[in-house]
Amino acid sequence: VKLNKDRMETVGNCPHTLRQTFGLAADASVILRGVADDRPLERYWAYRRRDSIPQRLASLGLTMVVGPNFSHFLDVPRHDNLSNRKRQLLCLGEFSEAGLNPVPHLNAAQPGDWRFWSRYLAQNPSVTVVAVECETGNRSRGEGKKVVQELVKLQQAAGRSLHPLVIGGTQFVEQIASDFEAGSFVDSTPFMKTVYRQSFAGQSATRKIVWRKSPTLPGASLDLLLRHNLHRYSEWLDQRWAAIAGEIIRITPQRQPLAMATG
Repeated sequence: VKLNKDRMETVGNCPHTLRQTFGLAADASVILRGVADDRPLERYWAYRRRDSIPQRLASLGLTMVVGPNFSHFLDVPRHDNLSNRKRQLLCLGEFSEAGLNPVPHLNAAQPGDWRFWSRYLAQNPSVTVVAVECETGNRSRGEGKKVVQELVKLQQAAGRSLHPLVIGGTQFVEQIASDFEAGSFVDSTPFMKTVYRQSFAGQSATRKIVWRKSPTLPGASLDLLLRHNLHRYSEWLDQRWAAIAGEIIRITPQRQPLAMATG
């Protein structure tokens, strides 16, 4: 979504124009993530009802929509985080009413937040896909492992398989593969490496990716380099997953109706 003369609009007005705008295949699955800087999220909160944004998003053929990740801080009064969690839940309800496939973003600043999400999943048995973000505070291995451990506890308490949608966090592929039947990772690394003219060249002895400089002529298309990086990077993740889980399970999540049980 974007602001245009103080009106919020969607990028594209149908599945075709959305994918055309971003240079995607006509049949590409699109996940709208809710992880962003505070300002864009706050603009969404301010304009979403007036400009009927959930309804406009529903016309774009999205696979799923992750709830807005309104910030949860450690150095603020508790009601600040509770208010932001409630705002996400309201947005998820609006997504569902518009016919979208909503995915809750499991933001947790305190242990009690994980208990809330456990109750939430118990009260909403149709929810099987959950999102977590590992790009900021959870990017460190110590904090990220704690998040994965909490996800495992949520799955055990829910008594059903959960499908983690991990924003970033590819450093935790093995840990997630060992405890979940399937998972998805949203990672900008192949795109950013392409922008900086680097090519996936293989894996080092320490199992890290080797990126090779791949300069291009002025004005030359990056399509082939991006396709190469996406393909090889995905293969690398699949191999890591299969080394733990034994097989690669590809799942296209179905629509998950959302009852607004907020607990």
